[in-house]
Amino acid sequence: MAASAPMIVLSAALLTTIAGFAQPDPGGPVGTQLAVATEIEGVPCAAGSVWYHANGRLCRCTISRDATVRGAPLPAGSSVAFDEHGAHDYVFLPRSTEVQGLTCRGSGHNFMTTFHPDGRLRLCWLEQDTVIQDVPCAAFSVWSDAVRRRVSGVHLHPNGRLAECRLSRTITRDGTRIERNTRIRLDENGHLIGSR
Repeated sequence: MAASAPMIVLSAALLTTIAGFAQPDPGGPVGTQLAVATEIEGVPCAAGSVWYHANGRLCRCTISRDATVRGAPLPAGSSVAFDEHGAHDYVFLPRSTEVQGLTCRGSGHNFMTTFHPDGRLRLCWLEQDTVIQDVPCAAFSVWSDAVRRRVSGVHLHPNGRLAECRLSRTITRDGTRIERNTRIRLDENGHLIGSR
């Protein structure tokens, strides 16, 4: 019964179930096709593929216009995903976009931006070197395979404080000198808890 909930929200004329979209896992998301752009659970979904969780909640879609989705201003063409409770899970941005004060890289499905359940930013792949709470964090870059393993995005704690990033220059933090290109980890109060 819960799986048919989207049909109650949307008229049958707007929605056509595509059997080929259904995943083998019977409890997994089920895909449908929107004939026209439609707002679902406050999300302006574009015409085309839309997925629902087994409980009937919106799982993912591409937004049809610039909109603030679950507290995050996102550009049209963003592919947004939500957990079974309706909270943000991740977004693929169509272009680099400022999200909660940081410019996160966007390039279709190449860079995933993620959120904490309350909508605050969790992971951002920086477009350019950025100082975050007095820490010089490096933008994403592609180096040799040996170094690439150390490269990852900027991680934030649920309280908005910096949790982890790769340094764009050498710094001294809590009395410790930390070299450029080192990844540092900070606690929720901004104190150094590790580097590698």
